[in-house]
Amino acid sequence: MTHVEFKKEALFFHAQTLANLGEDIDNCFFKPVLEGNKPQIGAGRYIFLFKKELEQMARTHAAYFEFARKHDDGTWGPKSDKRELYKLVHNGFPDEHAIPTSSDGESFAIPTDELIMVMDYTPAKVNLNQPVKVNLDQPESFRVAHTTHSQANVSTNHQSEINFKGLSSIFDKPLMQATLGDLVEALKTLK
Repeated sequence: MTHVEFKKEALFFHAQTLANLGEDIDNCFFKPVLEGNKPQIGAGRYIFLFKKELEQMARTHAAYFEFARKHDDGTWGPKSDKRELYKLVHNGFPDEHAIPTSSDGESFAIPTDELIMVMDYTPAKVNLNQPVKVNLDQPESFRVAHTTHSQANVSTNHQSEINFKGLSSIFDKPLMQATLGDLVEALKTLK
C-alpha cells in the first residue's frame, strides 16, 4: 500500500488507543515514520520529518508515531508485528526536539530516545482448535496438559472463588478507569 494508504490504515488501527489516551482522532498528529541512523548528525536512531509536519505538530501538545517499513517495491507496512505506538510530548514546540538534516531547512530528524512507547500490541498465539485441560492441583507449578477430548475439561479442585461483597464500586467502573488498587482489592477477596 502507498504511504497515504498505510497512514489511514495505521490511524484506524491505533484509533481506540488514541481515544483512550484522550486524543481527538481527527485533530491529533499521527504519522507512520521511517526510523534509522544518520551518521552526519550523530550516533543513535532517528525518525525523519519535514518542516510542514513540524508546523502541524506545533498545533498539538504531543505527536504519535508508528515505525514503518518501506519495501523494495515502494509499498509501506508496519515495521513490527507488535505495531508499537510512540508518543513525543513537545507542548507545542516540536522544533526543540528536531535536528535539521538538510541545508535548506526542510527536513529534520528527531532522536528515537525522545519517544515514549505508549502501547504495543503483542500478537497472541492461541490455537483455538486444540482443547486443553487445566490442572489446578499444583498452583505453584501451574501446568496445562493437552487433551484429546472434543471439549476442554477444567479441574475444579482447589478452584478459587471471588467474594463480591464490597466490590460493587470496583465493578461499576469502566475498565479503563480501574486502578491498580482496585485490582489488588479484588484479588484480596480470593479464598
